[in-house]
Amino acid sequence: MNQKLAYVNAYIFILWLTEHFLPRKGLGKALLIVDGSTSHYITEVLELAESNNKITRLQFGKLFTDAWSEAAAIDNPVSSFRATRIFPYNPQAIPKHVYSLSDAAKSSIDQPPDPPKLFNVVTEPMVEHLPDPRPSTPEPQPGP
Repeated sequence: MNQKLAYVNAYIFILWLTEHFLPRKGLGKALLIVDGSTSHYITEVLELAESNNKITRLQFGKLFTDAWSEAAAIDNPVSSFRATRIFPYNPQAIPKHVYSLSDAAKSSIDQPPDPPKLFNVVTEPMVEHLPDPRPSTPEPQPGP
C-alpha cells in the first residue's frame, strides 16, 4: 500500500469530522476517541471540539470509571434475565417448540448413517514390500 495514501492528514481529518462524523452523530452526546496523531490536534479541530463539549484525557478516566461502574452493576444482568422471564427460574419461559428439531436435523436422522470407514488396513500388495519381521541368522563370513 502506498503510505502517502494510507495516512490521515489534518485536512482529511477536518473534512471527515465536519462532513461525515458530526452530521451523522445525531442528537445528544457522542464519544469520539482519537489517537495521538498530530492531525487531531490542530487549531481547527480543537476549536471544533471545544464548541462541541470536548472532554480531555484527564476527564476521560473519571467518566469511563463512572460509566463502567453503572453498566457493570449487578442489577443490570439480573434485570436482563428478569426481562426474558428466565429469572427467577421459570421452565415455562421458553416454549417447548424451540427445543424441537429443525427440518434439516430431522432429515439427517431419518437417513441411515454411513458405514464406518476403515483406515490403516494393510492389504496384500503392501505386505509384499514390507521387510521380513522374522529375525535373520547371519550368514557365515569367509575367513581371511
